[in-house]
Amino acid sequence: MVGKGVDALGTVVTWLQGRDGFKDVLALVEDGIKLIRNFGSVIVHSTPHLYASALPFIPPNSLLSMMLLPKFPRLARVAVGGLKGWPVEQQLLQGHTDGVLSVAFSPDGKRIVSGSWDKTVRVWDVEGGVQIGSPLEGHTSEVNSVAFSPDGKRIVSGSMDNTVRVWDVEGGVQIGSPLEGHTDLVRSVAFSPDGKRIVSGSMDNTVRVWDVEGGVQIGSPLEGHTDVVRSVAFSPDEKRIASGSGDNTVRVWENEMFTMVASHPSSIFHPFPSADGVKGYSICFSFDLSHALYNSTPLVDGSMQQKANLSEAVKLHGDGWIKGPKGQLLLWIPPTVRRPFYTVGTTAVFPRGCCIELDLHQMVHGKEWCQCFHITG
Repeated sequence: MVGKGVDALGTVVTWLQGRDGFKDVLALVEDGIKLIRNFGSVIVHSTPHLYASALPFIPPNSLLSMMLLPKFPRLARVAVGGLKGWPVEQQLLQGHTDGVLSVAFSPDGKRIVSGSWDKTVRVWDVEGGVQIGSPLEGHTSEVNSVAFSPDGKRIVSGSMDNTVRVWDVEGGVQIGSPLEGHTDLVRSVAFSPDGKRIVSGSMDNTVRVWDVEGGVQIGSPLEGHTDVVRSVAFSPDEKRIASGSGDNTVRVWENEMFTMVASHPSSIFHPFPSADGVKGYSICFSFDLSHALYNSTPLVDGSMQQKANLSEAVKLHGDGWIKGPKGQLLLWIPPTVRRPFYTVGTTAVFPRGCCIELDLHQMVHGKEWCQCFHITG
């Protein structure tokens, strides 16, 4: 229903655009779309959190906020900080248990496929912000590359287990046997524009072409690169394949025999920054360590060092939920304001204004959540 809500509101936007006298209505509808995109996964998980967790965090200058928040006086309230506008980051798709190595949109833009170090391929609903079905399992090592077929009905994945696999999107199952032939890990995969062939590049320095229906390799490996093939792609007319390699060249292959016709001496690989770059989060602190954390990591991973009963019972978890002692969903914190964040036992933060601060003194939750609404005269 969440995804259909975005489609319905999108239709309203299309109908209203260009019409006089509907400026506020159009702004309200657009806010509704952004609300669903930012909090859709939370709403799907627990409907009451449409009110308990979504409304408190929408930008205060949005028309939706100005219209609704006065009617809900017993919600959590952002006292300091918060969003000045709708964030550029619209969704947080969580489910993989290890790093994500590759993502791709479906041709209609309604789904996303991802491949991970956890050896799975997962499909996501873009508007709803939720995983579709179960993980696609079969690879025995990390999934390096994923792509949708042009009709959106199939997915191809390449893995460190040296195989290429094809999956049925609707059925959520692997089609046929793995495509085997590479002698080292597969770094990149792509469908041809007609969806009948797949090209793959590997750490064995070769490019290979596969027949999708037959599940077999077409011809011999395309050899010429002297280092790992990191990226491959078909031309729009399907007559050529381009491959980029760690040997600093781009090579183009054509004709049915895919004879190499060109080589461009241009490095196409740029090393990614070290993973250590994501470890530095600024954090405010109190001079009294009994009141505030001096490091955000213990709070996020759940290994609290504070001894206070409240701090141990109510914690912010890695998925963004503040949960009670029995796992009750109390409040969901958007990812854009999640760090730095503090235990509810924090009583003072210095300096003020450098991070989000919540006022929870009138907040209702649990079975009392419906009391957040107040009818005004």
